[in-house]
Amino acid sequence: MRSTTWHLKKGDDHRPFFLSLVGLILSFATMNVVAKDWGVYAEVDSLTYSEAMSIKGFIDHFSGTLQSGSKALTHDRVESGVRYQQWWLGKVIRYDFTLAFSPDTALLNYQIENNIAIDTTRAYEIDLKAKHLRSTGISFGRFFQPKDNLRYGIGMQWLSSEQFYDGYIQASVDPGTVTSADLSAFETLLANLDVSDVSNASEILALGESLQPAVDALRQQIESTHISGAADYYYYKPALREDEFEAFNEVDFSAPSGQGYSFDFFVEWQILPQWQASMRVRDLYSAIRWKNAPSTQVSADVTQAALDAVAVLDQWLAEDIIKRASGQFFQPLNPSDPDNPLAAIPAIQQQILSDRYTAQVRNQDFTQHLPKQILLTTDYQVTTFMKASVGWLETEVGGFPHLRTHFFQHYWLHYEMQAKAYGIGFDSRYFKLGLITDSGDFDKAQYLALNVTANIMF
Repeated sequence: MRSTTWHLKKGDDHRPFFLSLVGLILSFATMNVVAKDWGVYAEVDSLTYSEAMSIKGFIDHFSGTLQSGSKALTHDRVESGVRYQQWWLGKVIRYDFTLAFSPDTALLNYQIENNIAIDTTRAYEIDLKAKHLRSTGISFGRFFQPKDNLRYGIGMQWLSSEQFYDGYIQASVDPGTVTSADLSAFETLLANLDVSDVSNASEILALGESLQPAVDALRQQIESTHISGAADYYYYKPALREDEFEAFNEVDFSAPSGQGYSFDFFVEWQILPQWQASMRVRDLYSAIRWKNAPSTQVSADVTQAALDAVAVLDQWLAEDIIKRASGQFFQPLNPSDPDNPLAAIPAIQQQILSDRYTAQVRNQDFTQHLPKQILLTTDYQVTTFMKASVGWLETEVGGFPHLRTHFFQHYWLHYEMQAKAYGIGFDSRYFKLGLITDSGDFDKAQYLALNVTANIMF
């Protein structure tokens, strides 16, 4: 995991951070220091889950075996620092990534990444929501114990972040009954249309009426389709290749950096001597501010745009051809020059694009919120040497319930029900180690959680 230099941008409001830091330093300075109250700590905490395929395959360009699934996440956190009594101050490095997607999104990406021919005759519902960033910063906070059976803690991190995505991309692609052969045949019909030899109104009328069935058939085929898309996301690197379009040359696509903060909360309640409950909320509230970040907001309705074009063709046949040849009053496609309807086409095309397609690619400020994690657990001391635990981890993309059994105070066995993963661990006052996975072969694992904690008091 690559680290970044922690820095503050000129112009940002850092007063809450500096006031908190000054308060922390003053608290340290005014304490009656006893050597045994000091300590150092270090923690590595990682959770990765890939529902559609193995973690290794997901990372390696979707090279694994595709399964049903609609979510992926990783929360990796490395932190180390010093403690004094109930206070702590340290450095933190984080990588957070959550992804929610439709099955068709996974299938289409799998086909693209593995050079598999895409089935253009089936419908695809593309839906992708992503939140991603790397961060480094300072972590500090304090534990409180207002009662013997109640303990809670509040932590804050000041973060410098990079490499981020936040937003969604959606598309609905249903080709209906339209085939490439149908479109080619209709294009050929229009290309070969020659009215130069038509010398009288009856011939013109017959020509227009002969074209009408082909136009009606095309309309019916287009109505059977559903092709539309939308995107609204902020990024450090364009996912839709916006930087390759000349229309967006004025946009600065260089990766921005962000600064912000996040609050954590922890509470532990000893309800009865043998019964305990706890809650840990990471990123209870967070705000990472990105200045002049590249952003894209786009929407397109291709089916409706095609129907608009067919409506124009209908108008040309009904008005400029049939009514005009019949000697009736008609509304010309080009009112300024009825004898030259083609001259109106560019303006009509522009109006259809304006009605059915919008695109804004620009730089603007953006506030990103980190994906929240809530862990709820309750423990019951069954016997003097065994304790049973039930827990639920709620993440941005779904929940993970688990069962855990503790033996002889220090050892535990774990079962994660959502991913069908098993774990083993060791807990003590100064050291913790835990590993949970759904496969002994890490190359095949879809769920992998690791925690290593060291806490040494002097």
